[in-house]
Formats: sequence, structure tokens, C-alpha cells
Amino acid sequence: MPLAPLNYPAPRVTVGGWLDDELLGSVQVGGYHSAPISWPYRRRTGAHSLILCGSLVRAVRRESAKDVAEAFGVSGTVVASWRRALGVDRQNNAGTQRLYRELAPQKLTLERAARGREAAMQPEALARARETIAQGMSTRAPHPMTISWTPEMDAQLGTMPDAQAAEALGVSATKIKVRRRLLGIPSYAASHTTIRWTPEMDARLGTAFDGDLAVEWGVSRPAVALRRHALGIPSFGRGGS
Repeated sequence: MPLAPLNYPAPRVTVGGWLDDELLGSVQVGGYHSAPISWPYRRRTGAHSLILCGSLVRAVRRESAKDVAEAFGVSGTVVASWRRALGVDRQNNAGTQRLYRELAPQKLTLERAARGREAAMQPEALARARETIAQGMSTRAPHPMTISWTPEMDAQLGTMPDAQAAEALGVSATKIKVRRRLLGIPSYAASHTTIRWTPEMDARLGTAFDGDLAVEWGVSRPAVALRRHALGIPSFGRGGS
């Protein structure tokens, strides 16, 4: 059953404001997630991470995982992690109990399961299954591990950006990266880029998110984080400004 937004209203906070996450404490709002129930997410780089607070906590405790995932636009895995953190299970969640009652008439009985297994073992059914598997195998894309890497191909890894190497070798950039890391070859950028840290840059570490500083300075976020850790500076929002 779809959840009504009026029953689970979002907190009244503007982008840039702060909310108390049930698990992380005080976090800054980066925006609102587009879903049937629009909800604020944390300010961070990468995928949106909803702030677990207010009526979202109430929904996780009361509604089924399926309904929460659909209403707030998140995966079942995310909802499962929230439920574990809040101590919610099938026994103490009213929505899950209701869903089980609704699906009870459709539950597969032992007798029906036995008939299904017997039908699946019939010669005609086995022939159809083999034909379907053969068709799938003939049309599926090759697995990354099936690439026949040669010494000449390996010699080019790390000598140019992964995207350029992928184009030159006719494989995807992801496969290039996986193979390069497997062989312990550093990326082209790591080997050819030297960051000249200035006192002004060091002074700004911890005063903003690492990802924001990385974009401003044209460097990677891990590089900013490593520099900050080396200087013993806490991350923004956890002891910083």
C-alpha cells in the first residue's frame, strides 16, 4: 500500500541547514531526493544518502520494507540497514505483518512445490530449459575475465589515462582499471601529477568538505583527505568549521 506523504511529512529545513541523523548525529542537508515522499539527503559527494530522522524513522519502524523503499525512493538494502540499526524485524513491524497476511493466500504449499518440481523434470521442460540457456549464452557479453591479456597490452597500462588505454586496446575503461590494479600498476594521473600544497591550501583543510575542495583545486578527493589526515586535521563537520 503506497504511503501517504501527509502521514510522513519531511522536516522543514532548507538546503544547507542541519538535521540530527539517528545514526550519524548532526549532518548538513545537501538537497531533497526526488521520490513520492521527497526527503532531505546528506551533503556529500556521490550517491544521495537520506537523513534518517523524523517521520522517516517512524515509517521504518511501522511500515513494511517494500512500502518504505517505494515511498522514499531507496533500495531494499538501504531499508534493511535502517531496520537493523533501529532494531526492527518482522515480528515488531506492523506493516510487515500486514503484508504477510495479505500474501498468505498466495503462499506456495508443499504440495504445489512438489508438483512444480515434478513438472520441471519432464523431458519437454528440460529441453526448453537447455534451449533457453544456450540462447542466453550465445547473446551475452563476454565476461571481463575472458579477455586474453598479452604482455604488450599489460605494458601499456598506466602509461596513459585508463580511458585512452581502453580506446587503444578496444576494451572498457573499467576492465583497464581492474587489470591495472590487479598488477599493482599505479594510474597515469598518480604517476604524473604532483600536487604543490601551499600554506593557503593547508589552512582551508577541514573548513569544507574534501570533495568540494578537490573540485575547486582540480585534484582528487582522496588526495585532499590524505593531506588532511597527514596534518591531523579533522574532517569538516566533525571538529572542523
